[in-house]
Amino acid sequence: GHAYLEMLFGIATGFTSPFNMEDEVEVILRQALLAVGASRGMILLLDGEPGTLEVRGAHGYHGRGPRIGERVLLADKLSMGPDEAGSPTSVHVLDGDAVFVPMVAKEQLVGGIEIDLRGRGGSLSANDQKVLLSLASQAAIFIQTARLERDVRSMFLNIIVSMAGAVDAKDAYTMGHS
Repeated sequence: GHAYLEMLFGIATGFTSPFNMEDEVEVILRQALLAVGASRGMILLLDGEPGTLEVRGAHGYHGRGPRIGERVLLADKLSMGPDEAGSPTSVHVLDGDAVFVPMVAKEQLVGGIEIDLRGRGGSLSANDQKVLLSLASQAAIFIQTARLERDVRSMFLNIIVSMAGAVDAKDAYTMGHS
């Protein structure tokens, strides 16, 4: 039974390396700001309640801006008719010189990058928009993959726990130790 337990333990350690999307979200946001020469923005993810976005990263607000974990309505960010609700693929202009760039992977909306264009002078060129949309779609694919990995990881851990339980049930020696 010991070799079996060691194998289970080996699998478990491979799957419990820390999952940290926060750092990656920060990197994505900084890249987007850099790409268009803006200094303030945030990343919002569609997570939890349907129709709401959650602020998962913010840069350049110095305490007066959005708070991580704050929720906003998706409808406030996307100027879309009901027929377009499936897959928004354009940059949306918001009030107060800001834009919302949807993050879409496999025609599914994952979230968006909001950029404050004040103090940058001029609006976004067609090229700026193209760069932002392509960055946003790369980010969306990354985030979806990371979430899948997280789901697979927790599924694996559940399997391992139940296998360990089965080993314990069969072998009085390992009872409660697996």
